[in-house]
Amino acid sequence: MREVHGYTQEALSYALGFERTFINKYERGLRCYNYNHLNALAKIFKCSPRDFLPENPI
Repeated sequence: MREVHGYTQEALSYALGFERTFINKYERGLRCYNYNHLNALAKIFKCSPRDFLPENPI
């Protein structure tokens, strides 16, 4: 979704108010998003936080 909306990792990190490497760590699977992160991303991308979750429970 980041790329579809034209954000670089650095720009999205900045928009969220986090350190420059924030998005890179999550995209590489080194960290996990929490509910607050998903809400912030949903506001930026104008979507529901559910859009980031899998359809079927794990």
